[in-house]
Amino acid sequence: MNEELELVKSEYNGMNEVKDIWENPIVKQIISCIPFISAGIDSGIEKSIEMHQKKKLEELFKIILEDGNYDVIMENINDVECIMEIAKTIDVVNRLIRNDKVKYLGRLLKNSILDSERNVDEFEELLNKLSELSLREIEMLHCLYGEEENIDNTNSNNEKDFDRDEAWRAFVEKVKLKYELDKSEIISIMLGIMRTGFCIAEWRTYLNGFATVVMYTSPEYKKMLKKIQ
Repeated sequence: MNEELELVKSEYNGMNEVKDIWENPIVKQIISCIPFISAGIDSGIEKSIEMHQKKKLEELFKIILEDGNYDVIMENINDVECIMEIAKTIDVVNRLIRNDKVKYLGRLLKNSILDSERNVDEFEELLNKLSELSLREIEMLHCLYGEEENIDNTNSNNEKDFDRDEAWRAFVEKVKLKYELDKSEIISIMLGIMRTGFCIAEWRTYLNGFATVVMYTSPEYKKMLKKIQ
């Protein structure tokens, strides 16, 4: 570890309370590693970043720091791959209209920083997919997953399984009430979410010729969910 990192770490350890997130040594170290925000910070954060942008970055940094693990974070944030992940996440956060998605992006980043076997490609893929989804789409996906868990069964091989048709019907009824959508609108939104690979559609055709779609969350979604919880 270089002398500068040791100095920052020592400064952090000597502080009892950090009242301003921007004065946190770890946040300062992150900022110093990201060229496109460091110049603005040096000249005054209020002058270079609009208030709503500042709030989003504050939320991101708080999520990174909320569970401790400061030594691991300090060790990793000087790694080039980690710096690039932080920079990409900050870029996505700065482009958000609202703050609601920051918690998901922050948890994804934090878990990657803390992962000793960091997979940069997987992180970038998940970051891009999350950035494409609206908050409503994220919530609807999680609602579908929740219904699958509620109707979870164990099959003959003692493996977890669920009734896709029943979970889908329960999901549609719940989403109808929560978002005031009809079934065709729900299907349209969920088919749009399929672009991320987080859900899968199957068509059902009955003897009377009636056809309908049943959707369920994919293994890729379950893998992503573990990284944003």
